[in-house]
Amino acid sequence: MCGICLTVDTNRIHALNELQRAHFQNVEGLRMLTESTLGTELITTESYDVIERAIKEKRYESLQMMGQRNSKKLYELALIKTNMWDNRNVLNVLILPHTFDPGLNNLIEQFANEWVPYTGMQFNFVNMRPAEIIIELNAHGVHSSQIGKNALPLSNVGQVTMRLGIGAAPNIEHVRRPVIHEFGHALGCIHEHQSPAANIQWNEPAVIRTHALGGWDEATVRHNIFAKYTQSEITNSEFDPASIMIYPIAADLTMNGFSVPWNTQLSDLDRAFMRRAYSFI
Repeated sequence: MCGICLTVDTNRIHALNELQRAHFQNVEGLRMLTESTLGTELITTESYDVIERAIKEKRYESLQMMGQRNSKKLYELALIKTNMWDNRNVLNVLILPHTFDPGLNNLIEQFANEWVPYTGMQFNFVNMRPAEIIIELNAHGVHSSQIGKNALPLSNVGQVTMRLGIGAAPNIEHVRRPVIHEFGHALGCIHEHQSPAANIQWNEPAVIRTHALGGWDEATVRHNIFAKYTQSEITNSEFDPASIMIYPIAADLTMNGFSVPWNTQLSDLDRAFMRRAYSFI
């Protein structure tokens, strides 16, 4: 699934202490934390045994027992939580007044709620500010969203945090896809093709030419398509071409004919990843 997009702004010692406090108090927390990394070898077998023994014996200095490599990886995982909604389980959502089909509001709520069973987060659609997520609709097919808690500096002063270009959507799938995708960003997801687990062999000149037709300059293409997050910024499972968080990719935009269809549903990895990611916050 997608990795979790984060701003690395947490003090190292604070992050380690928080991780220890939240997840090393019992063996179940350790197991959940380890499973959440999905094969990234966050904790070696030897270190796992040391930590497990320390937890059972109530010796919570377990972080200091690990080698430098594992400490670094644990620090990176602690930072993953900085942009996820770790201090609440309800997000207020305001759809600003618009002149489009009023039924769109119900569809936005319906499709946004597809994330709910896998995060434990509830969306409370409200009619006035304050709200953590503030949505503006347009008819230009232009969609965007702040990543997770990055929305707060805007929503706290009543500004838009998400744009949905579904005002002239020709069918329900052209509503479903962007709504689920943008609410994935609002919950903390990055674009799947920008995950460090992705290894897409882009035909860069072709991608730049294609997106120039839509008004993107080269810098925008490089930022939104070619640039990757580092392992210290996100956590991720294996690359998931079925993810709702990936752009459609035509075969002529890659050097080896790799392609991705226009995904409109949460994938199995989307569901599994978010369940794990939010389970240890």
